[in-house]
Amino acid sequence: ITKSPTDTFLFTRSQNGFEDVNVFYHITLINNHLKNIGFEDLMNYQIHVDAHGLNGQDNSAFMSGFSPPRISFGEGGVDDAEDADVIIHEYTHAIMRDATGQDPSGTQRSTLDEANADILAASYSRSISEHNWDKVYTWDGHNEYWDGRLTSGNKHYPEDLKNNLYLDTDIWSAAIMELWGKLGRNTTDKLLIESSHAYSTGMTLQDAAMLFMITDSSFTGSDNTWDICNTFLTRGLLDQCFVGIDEQNLSQLDFTLWNSKEFSNNTGKALLYSKDTADITIAIYDIKGSLIFDANYPNVDRVALNPEDYPTGIYTISITQKQKQGVFKLIKH
Repeated sequence: ITKSPTDTFLFTRSQNGFEDVNVFYHITLINNHLKNIGFEDLMNYQIHVDAHGLNGQDNSAFMSGFSPPRISFGEGGVDDAEDADVIIHEYTHAIMRDATGQDPSGTQRSTLDEANADILAASYSRSISEHNWDKVYTWDGHNEYWDGRLTSGNKHYPEDLKNNLYLDTDIWSAAIMELWGKLGRNTTDKLLIESSHAYSTGMTLQDAAMLFMITDSSFTGSDNTWDICNTFLTRGLLDQCFVGIDEQNLSQLDFTLWNSKEFSNNTGKALLYSKDTADITIAIYDIKGSLIFDANYPNVDRVALNPEDYPTGIYTISITQKQKQGVFKLIKH
């Protein structure tokens, strides 16, 4: 047991206390992060950890078959418990097990757990510094012992699938970390963990992408739909970028209306997106032709319309951008 006669715990890498304190610190840090982003009921058990385990193997493992589950860190090559990425990765396996209530089954389902563990490690690193955040296991790997892994790149689903849970991780992790750059750490981590509660046996990476979209719709009113759907579409993780039905396109303005169904049913915001960032003026008229809303949005590429702001009726939306004009229609039940 690591002890200190003072309120500080100072150890060198040659002392076992270094790994003990490093593990305790980073697991506590990530657990507090979970609570801060709203997961008060996740990982509320005291996990058993051995910072000098697996008989010195160059490996680490989360083991769900114990009660409670446990994590062991090996000491081959670079001691695994010296690397925050390894610690967070293995603890994320515990998070996924607690969130889903199951061990992963199926290659792509297992890939998701492995990738999500890389993602939360990279997310933590990136929250501290942009330097090499995408090189997971920056200390333990990317050296003569092993190559480590990346959470960046442009792999495309399904062409780049190797059907190997270790080789396919960056198909998913690179997409999520691209979104991290747009949505930030807290939102990305929250959507990732919340959506994982619905993971099922044998699911695919595309299934996970749709769950991520649905979770955003439920928790943010689809505020991030444009970024999420386009990121997944570009990488083959979604086949089309539509959430509602009967969507409309104004080709002369490069404007698209999304989520008309959700707006109509009062379950989500209607989203107006443009390919260009510019000043946008929107005027909304009711069925009698009376102007009920008029606003200018400087230097934007999207506008959200909240259904709660509109009573039942049929609305005409006039959009002006760069001296060009187009018209949408929306129905609110």
